[in-house]
Amino acid sequence: MVIVLNQEEVLSWYSGEIYGQPSAALAGLVPHSFPAFARVMNPVRTSRGQRLRWSVIAGSAMTVDSETQWSEIVSIVNPDPNEYYEPETGTIDSSVALRLSEVFAEHTQSSAFTFLAWEGYDSLLEEVRESPTITIGEQRVMHVRSGSIELALEPIDFPPTDLP
Repeated sequence: MVIVLNQEEVLSWYSGEIYGQPSAALAGLVPHSFPAFARVMNPVRTSRGQRLRWSVIAGSAMTVDSETQWSEIVSIVNPDPNEYYEPETGTIDSSVALRLSEVFAEHTQSSAFTFLAWEGYDSLLEEVRESPTITIGEQRVMHVRSGSIELALEPIDFPPTDLP
């Protein structure tokens, strides 16, 4: 079910909030005025199929926080690329997404959500490709989706790029 929001107003506000922020930083996606946010750091996979937290790889060499980039861990810790595989980017495990949607729903009274999907996927569904876009940061094109929280749980590409 798609719920119509005043997208122009929402996008104008959003663009103004993140204007001038470095696109590689979290502030380039999440406005400072948000009282809270959630960032999912997909796990690192090992050659044996284990899933590890970034903090396990970083160990005592550095503190992992909401601003940490995987490249920082690599430059400081230098994990063996034959043993530790780079985390998936641009996707989220469906069980994690479901739990996040439940948490988000607990903190709002609205049933309408606006969220962004990065255009960097090569196999976006037609309905996503045809959705309105905004350009943020260093020319990063984002598709704007509006609807119920369940819409955010649906794949945006085919075949879905989701962790198994």
